[in-house]
Amino acid sequence: MGVGVLAVIAVTFAVVVTLRPGGGGDEAPPAVASGEQSSGEFGDAAETSAPADAPDLIDTAGLEALLPENSQLLSFLGLPADREVMRYERTMNLEYAADVHNCGPVTSPYDVNAYRGSGYTSVRYSFVRDPDENISPFIQRAWVGGIAFHNAEAAQAMHAKLTGIFESCAGRTVNLKTTDDDNDVFWGIGAVTTADGITSVLNFQEASDDWRCAHSVAQRSNVMLVVMDCSRGGDVGRSVELVEQMLAKIEAPQ
Repeated sequence: MGVGVLAVIAVTFAVVVTLRPGGGGDEAPPAVASGEQSSGEFGDAAETSAPADAPDLIDTAGLEALLPENSQLLSFLGLPADREVMRYERTMNLEYAADVHNCGPVTSPYDVNAYRGSGYTSVRYSFVRDPDENISPFIQRAWVGGIAFHNAEAAQAMHAKLTGIFESCAGRTVNLKTTDDDNDVFWGIGAVTTADGITSVLNFQEASDDWRCAHSVAQRSNVMLVVMDCSRGGDVGRSVELVEQMLAKIEAPQ
């Protein structure tokens, strides 16, 4: 599925499911993490700087530094070293046609519908997919990065809001068709788990040969770390570990 956000990766589907297009360069990545192809648009994240008198806050440069090196990310995901890793700096703008339970942000990382009005100042994330083209069948997709806010309180409030969305949607089967999709896109939302400050949920796309997307989030200082890892038959393990790697950079002695 794609963006145009950010649920990144088929075989014959019992139900035709669509995926928004992701691309390189100035093209928007897939937003919803579907296992098949479709279309979408970017959100419009205004970017400002954190207050200069807040030394413990993470600014845009610091946010970028939290992202894994491209080679490290590809190695961790088991992808070829020449696979393209794309970087994005804006939220994903999706218009849902049937999301009556407000569950879109569970399957779409960096969904502006969740973050609009939260006081975020900048967005940075890497996106990688296998195969390295926006064509089905997808094997693997991943969004790895974070969102900075003007202060720690705003980040805490956003973490609480997103966790609440996860919990309210857990156990539901929801239709996350957008206005760009031709067909319904049903997702099963799994149980929410929290360990060591990292909240995760594992989602399953209907009729997609066991396409799963693990969405993990954590908050430190004025930053929300956001990872979604999609694959056939996957679990939350890799998404949690990617969040842990970024947390380690924040907590490392300066």
